[in-house]
Amino acid sequence: MLTAVSVAIADTMRRHYLPATPGYDPPHANSHERSNSEYLCHQGGGLEASCRLSRLGVFNRGAFHMKRTFLAVLLASTAVPAYAAQIEVHPLDKGQLISIDGRISPNDFDVFKAKASPVSGRSVVFLNSSGGHLVAALQIGEFIRLKGWATIVPSECYSGCALIWLAGTERMMSANAKIGFHAASMNGQENGMGNALIGAYLNRLGLGYEAVAFATASSPDDMTYLTPSKAKQVGIEVSVIDPTPAQPPQIATAPPPAPAPKQQAIPICDKPIRQRSLDTICVEPKADPAPPPAPSDNSRQLSWNAYQVVANSFAAFNSPQATMSFRSGGSMFNVYWDAVSYYGKMTSKADVLIDKQKFFERWPIRDYKIRSDTVQVTCTEGQVDNAPGYTDCRVNGTVDWTATNQTARSIGSANFGYILRPYPSGSWRADSKQLPDLRISAENSTVTSRQVTPLAATTAPAQPVKSLSPDEVAMIAATVIVGGKECRIKGNDYPLNLAIAKLGQDAVDFKPDGRYAPLVEVKVKKGIEFVNGMGKAKGCEGIRQTLINFLPDIYAQKQGK
Repeated sequence: MLTAVSVAIADTMRRHYLPATPGYDPPHANSHERSNSEYLCHQGGGLEASCRLSRLGVFNRGAFHMKRTFLAVLLASTAVPAYAAQIEVHPLDKGQLISIDGRISPNDFDVFKAKASPVSGRSVVFLNSSGGHLVAALQIGEFIRLKGWATIVPSECYSGCALIWLAGTERMMSANAKIGFHAASMNGQENGMGNALIGAYLNRLGLGYEAVAFATASSPDDMTYLTPSKAKQVGIEVSVIDPTPAQPPQIATAPPPAPAPKQQAIPICDKPIRQRSLDTICVEPKADPAPPPAPSDNSRQLSWNAYQVVANSFAAFNSPQATMSFRSGGSMFNVYWDAVSYYGKMTSKADVLIDKQKFFERWPIRDYKIRSDTVQVTCTEGQVDNAPGYTDCRVNGTVDWTATNQTARSIGSANFGYILRPYPSGSWRADSKQLPDLRISAENSTVTSRQVTPLAATTAPAQPVKSLSPDEVAMIAATVIVGGKECRIKGNDYPLNLAIAKLGQDAVDFKPDGRYAPLVEVKVKKGIEFVNGMGKAKGCEGIRQTLINFLPDIYAQKQGK
């Protein structure tokens, strides 16, 4: 099992590395050895990843050659298969080595958290597992990313283990490591909910949709292996570790070659070809470098479309029908991806829309205005199917707002940031004939100023009369229409949507395109029949009294014919 081997590794590290002491160099680490180590770090020879481990603080700067020993032992330690996850923490001179060895079970996150929580400082998580419970693996990965630890796979890491490995702030693998991914499953069948969890998790790690597609491409009974070249293609940064000891630099024994004879510089041509003599030898002057290419029409159009999505979203905020627009089937329903990084938290589209609706109910009157001179749109270029393309567009700027409800008015400004990606592929080829369907995949904002002012109490009752049913409010809405058309009754400037909100309903539902619009139409016909049947004078007086009783904020102070 890996546990014993990990202890041996830790013992080896303790035997060969002196404890790190600020301002202290080990006796054998003289200036010559230090410069040689720095030479190897800069010259490469398969040592770059080892130097990255050194920079993580896991290893001392002295005794540079022991880093190789550590990696070689680490690779050899995975030869024994593991059948049950064992989670151990081994102290090193700087930081910790945390090992996960074996199949991941549902309660392994609790075990990992209990053992790893006391660990502080920079550490490396060692992984050797065939996978296991998906949710536990994702929780372990989120914990690793929160801690800012690196991850390393010396030999084999599949399924849930591979998802944990992706959480490392630096992901390391040996040259012969096998890291495999496949779709989530339940009882051997592919599970859509599990794949959605994987997608949200990877998005939270900052990986793009190419990485999500790669990680879930294979069926549960198959496996897709990650190679360094494929990792680069799908946007996953990887450090490859070569445990083979580097050969010392060869010292030349032959005498250095004699310097080449100094040649006379060839002059630059200073005359046109027609004015030169036949025996003139000169070099044509270099042309001025060409200016950088202007953005393509597709790039400009893509940026404009991204801005329009954001601008339309704010315009929808200002609409009295905003609640309807941000519901299922509304005009803004397809503005978002199915999962959104919403103010730093992965959130489903349904929950994003519910949050918007709650905001609209809290602040029924809204006025958002984007400062056009602050808007910046940047679309990220990348390779899509081996052709130039784009993966996302970022829209940033400042918005000013005024929002009002029955008790207060809020005035302020905020800096907003949106990320939009082509739906559903996550990328778009620049040579495509049609522009992509850009949808919001991330939304955030920072309030820069806010002032909330209580509104002065009106002489009309401020508390709700009572919570009325949709049928009753439809009757009141119809009375407003009949009173205006048939009786010419006018109210004051108090917002009708606030007055209806006091009755326990949303005015948007009773608009011509609202869900209770047919009910209002029926009530309007009955209201007209009432006025005609009672006679205009008595009928309109009845309409007026009804409006005063149910909408006193609007009709108690001002009536007219």
